[in-house]
Amino acid sequence: MRVLGVIAALVALTSTAEAQSPEVNALVHQGVELRRERRDREALEVFLRAWEVSHAPRVMAQIGFAELALGRWVDAEAHLVEAHSAATDPWITEHRELLEEAMREVGRHMGSLDVRGNVAGAEVRVEA
Repeated sequence: MRVLGVIAALVALTSTAEAQSPEVNALVHQGVELRRERRDREALEVFLRAWEVSHAPRVMAQIGFAELALGRWVDAEAHLVEAHSAATDPWITEHRELLEEAMREVGRHMGSLDVRGNVAGAEVRVEA
């Protein structure tokens, strides 16, 4: 998966366009280091703590990248789309192409199912 290598490179980047608190920067740095060590679950926990403090779009992107690495496709999609929608955020603007590539990668692992029927109260079950 080429995108995962690209994302691994991206998470090493810090925002030069957006000033964040030292606490948020430290958490993001810690999460990035954990991602470099392929400790993605731990990194996700750190990014979630950074999100609680900052609600910064770049942190939401990092959450999505970690979830992508963990194969949490639905969560990754939601968080990457949310980060991508912060169109005026300088970090997001600078890294828009990478976010879009990550969203395409997530999309390759997702699908949809449209079930229609005319029987009131009918149930549909899908087993994985």
